[in-house]
Amino acid sequence: MSILLYADDILLVAPSLQQLLHVCEQELARLDTSLNVKKSACMHVGGRFNAKCASTVTRERRELSWVNNIRYVGIYIESVSSFKCSVDAAKRSLFCSFNAIL
Repeated sequence: MSILLYADDILLVAPSLQQLLHVCEQELARLDTSLNVKKSACMHVGGRFNAKCASTVTRERRELSWVNNIRYVGIYIESVSSFKCSVDAAKRSLFCSFNAIL
């Protein structure tokens, strides 16, 4: 299990997402905040990336959607058989411009 945090973005990586989701929701409740279901999604990466998955629901019984790609801090991660990601074109352009100035 892994949790990546950057500012207000949280990426949960786990074989049992439902259990980790509930733990995360408990901690968010202790911080007097909650999960935004509209901005949250589930995705598979690996050998079973295209397998049908059971519903993942919050403690409030709100279902999270399953997607083929997600964007996390400007990086797009794709649901494929091996880990694959790409950098947001706008950020790539910014980094190229910044490096050119240096």
